[in-house]
Amino acid sequence: MAATATSHTSPHRLRAWLATFALVIACIVFARRVGEHYPLKYWLLPRYLKYWALSGGAACACLVSGMRLTAALGGKALRFGENLLISFASGVLLFGLGMFVGGILGLYGRVFFVAWPVLLTLFAGRAPWRTLGLAARRFSVAARGGDRSLWPRTPFELARALFLVLGLIGVYLQVITPGNVSFDARWYHLSIAEQYAFRGAIERFPEGWYLGAYPQLATWLYTWAFLLPGSLFDRVALAAHIEWLLFLATVPAIGLVVRHLLKPDYVRWTGGALFLFPSIYIYDTNLNVGSDHVMAFWAGPLALGVIALIAQPSAKRVLLASLPAAGALLTRYQSIYLLVPASLILLFVLARARELRLIGLGVGSLLVLTTPHWLKNIIFYGDPLYPVLHAYLPARPFHPGAADAMLGQYLPTVFAMTGTVWERLCELAGALWTFSFIAHNWSVLNLPQPTFGSLFTLLGLALPFLPRAKRIWGLLLVCYVGVGIWYWTNHQIRFLQALVPWMAACVVALCVRIWQLGAAPRLALSALVGFQIVWGADFYFAPNHVLMDDGIIANTARHLRAGMAGDYESRFRHYLEFERLNAHLPGDAVVLLHNGDFRLGLERRAITDQWGYQGALSYRALKNPRAVWQAWHDLGVTHIYWPRSENKDADAAEKARESVFRRAVKKITLRRERLGGSFLAELSPEPPP
Repeated sequence: MAATATSHTSPHRLRAWLATFALVIACIVFARRVGEHYPLKYWLLPRYLKYWALSGGAACACLVSGMRLTAALGGKALRFGENLLISFASGVLLFGLGMFVGGILGLYGRVFFVAWPVLLTLFAGRAPWRTLGLAARRFSVAARGGDRSLWPRTPFELARALFLVLGLIGVYLQVITPGNVSFDARWYHLSIAEQYAFRGAIERFPEGWYLGAYPQLATWLYTWAFLLPGSLFDRVALAAHIEWLLFLATVPAIGLVVRHLLKPDYVRWTGGALFLFPSIYIYDTNLNVGSDHVMAFWAGPLALGVIALIAQPSAKRVLLASLPAAGALLTRYQSIYLLVPASLILLFVLARARELRLIGLGVGSLLVLTTPHWLKNIIFYGDPLYPVLHAYLPARPFHPGAADAMLGQYLPTVFAMTGTVWERLCELAGALWTFSFIAHNWSVLNLPQPTFGSLFTLLGLALPFLPRAKRIWGLLLVCYVGVGIWYWTNHQIRFLQALVPWMAACVVALCVRIWQLGAAPRLALSALVGFQIVWGADFYFAPNHVLMDDGIIANTARHLRAGMAGDYESRFRHYLEFERLNAHLPGDAVVLLHNGDFRLGLERRAITDQWGYQGALSYRALKNPRAVWQAWHDLGVTHIYWPRSENKDADAAEKARESVFRRAVKKITLRRERLGGSFLAELSPEPPP
């Protein structure tokens, strides 16, 4: 029998190897034929596999290191999914804090790019990997055993799953080209990351650039991407994939929060509720390598941490909830939309449980964890929130007139409330109903209305008639407190992305409770949700920015079809404004960009004199060219780069400042060159008489 088995096995193996060899030959032939028309070295797939591998490796390092940290704080007592999400958030915080420490110590470089994720993985040890391996084996056994609970079981679950998958694909198609990066990302998120990476360290902005004093956790994450050897395209694309992975982690957070809202009911495939807020497809509120969606990432872990703390008040759970809270604070000041209502709830719960000592622990842990922001700003600028507290602290630099300049530029009045306190309260009361129907944004963006996703507002009308909705009431009120803070402070619509995960959880919970009421409510609900989906579908193709005449997805289409058109290299060339300038500058140059918004692609240290966004330079306060020379020299400026033409629409004050600049630049610069529509000159080594 052994001989018979061998006789059957050997021919089978031989046929298998011959078939494999034939298929390999077929692959080679096909690749050679295709390569004649579209060389394989220009294919996009290998590039994007690299971005996925690098960002995925960093995400794994965050997850396992976060699991090590949360295990010490009792995270294993939580549900497995909740523990994973809070662990990943904790690991992202660790990753960002490590990037800050490495930058302060001047360790940035190719070695640090590899070493930091590796060190986080080593810190995690073996325990997290054993836990993940056990979970993967259980999932594999269940899948092979035909466990239907892992897959959609009803037509409605299948529809929700398809809606989620289509939404994720649609969003990913928007992030694969740097041509879709937002204005703000180019202005400071990515340009600061590039400057940190180029300098090898986190440094003070000597001109007191206000945007360089913002919370910078997202920028620290992007700085890791800018340490990648390669082109600017590669670095920006890797940064976009980091933001994309954080967005992916935001999706399951919806379902985890909904589980608590509907307990003991359980509804699956609810993450697609994010796409019922169609603003996610529109320029400036989409994924654009900024910090708004990084901010939204913290909402889910923060909610779960607060829920765990309410269920069991303890010191460890205070620290567990403090981790995502600190991550939010280090990402944007708009974290107050989340932290203020969450803190009010915790204050009430802990006071009722007579655990007020835990409040001090929470505040203290937040102060310690956010030290990289406020202490850095104190050391660099003398103000922990530079330049916000300039009236109370000796902020530096802060020229006379800087406070007035801030009001028109750094603090735009178009998104501020006016009038008496009573008038503002009346306006706020109306805005709580209308905020999701009005496009609170810059007029040049041409946003469709309503854009934010009005289901959150409209479904709330049915809430008083729903059974078992106590927890939904709680989260809805929390969201409205956040909306109120948003509208009172700076009501640009994109800042509300921080609240979208909580709002989406409310929408799902409201839909489930309405669905449980019977046939008539189901028909009305289906009509309302269907109306929102159909209305929001057009947003994906909407051109809504003066720089994008035919829309975001059209940029992606051009990027993808460029290969077939033979434009292999051009699609990887973005942000070329400074290409000629870089060729004319020494490596150690410090360039003054006169009135410049962008600096991404300028591989040199840059200084801005943009009015209202920096505290060092006020040309009208500088009496003569010698004073201007001294101010530039003190900032370390070696070269000046300025536009040939002046702004014809400038007001009198701007014309006066420009007059001083133009008069000075003629007398205190050498070797002026004309580069396109701009001039480049060196600052003279000696001041004028």
